[in-house]
Amino acid sequence: MKYSCNVIQDLLPLYHDGICSEDSKKIVADHLAECPDCSHYYDHLLESDTLEDDSFNSNEELRKASFFKHMRYKFVKKQLLAGILSVFLLLVVCIFVVTALSHAEKIVVYRDNIFVHMMDHNLVGRLKGNSQSQVRIKRVVNGEDNYLFFCVYITKWEELTSDDRIFSEFVLCPEDKGVDEIDKVYYFSGDDTGLESMTPKELDQIIEKSILLWSK
Repeated sequence: MKYSCNVIQDLLPLYHDGICSEDSKKIVADHLAECPDCSHYYDHLLESDTLEDDSFNSNEELRKASFFKHMRYKFVKKQLLAGILSVFLLLVVCIFVVTALSHAEKIVVYRDNIFVHMMDHNLVGRLKGNSQSQVRIKRVVNGEDNYLFFCVYITKWEELTSDDRIFSEFVLCPEDKGVDEIDKVYYFSGDDTGLESMTPKELDQIIEKSILLWSK
């Protein structure tokens, strides 16, 4: 029994998908073997199906590529934000440390780095290697002797950034404060509480612990 091409072409999708009966498969196969038009139509159907598969695969690849690109962008963005945050935190820590060190004072230990000399009728102290932060000065009269005790403070930050090329000068006694009356200048880094009211014997003990840097 012969079937028209329209009937065969209606069956071709079922034939292609393998969901028609065995009788229908045989009828379609016999017809395709004899009919060039239907055979060509079936080939075109196969090509269209392949193109659809390729298009689907291409779209799938594009979707995957877009997904991975988005994920990489998010990863790079997170890494960049983490880097910026780390730099910011490091900067905050550095500022905190520098501020803390800049406010923490300590007494300068005498190591041939402190000098006293008369300059323009003023007693002037000189510190080598640092910039002084504070100078503690005590003037003591012991009988006919007039002494000057002093101690220099620097910050811990200045200690860390010390340089032998740095010198700082400070006035210990200006001309208008009786500089001509000063007999000796000592560097004393101990406890000077009540130094001005000590007895001669107590003062001698302080002098033994002090460093004479200038005398008239």
